[in-house]
Amino acid sequence: MNPEDRWMVLMILMAAVIPLVITLATMIICKIRKHSSKFNRNRSQSTGLASNPEFVAALQKSFLVHAAAIYKPIDIPYNDCLTCSLIQMGSSITYSDNSCPHCGKIAE
Repeated sequence: MNPEDRWMVLMILMAAVIPLVITLATMIICKIRKHSSKFNRNRSQSTGLASNPEFVAALQKSFLVHAAAIYKPIDIPYNDCLTCSLIQMGSSITYSDNSCPHCGKIAE
């Protein structure tokens, strides 16, 4: 086979392959779009939580209230002695005379 014949075969193959690839790509894209549009239609007709806006609003309000309660800073009285602070919080105990084991201050 001479070089001109090889070039002709290559051109014929290219002329057949390019339209085939374009057709397959178009079919795949159409199928993907059709599938995604079905998914979006089914999503808009949801019977889940999103279908009840009053319930969604109540849940959002509840989440906000609970988040505010969780992240509210705790007031811990400041003392120079950590053991005195622990005694006030109930995490440590005093001696029998009600004094701090670390600094000797009488607990309130």
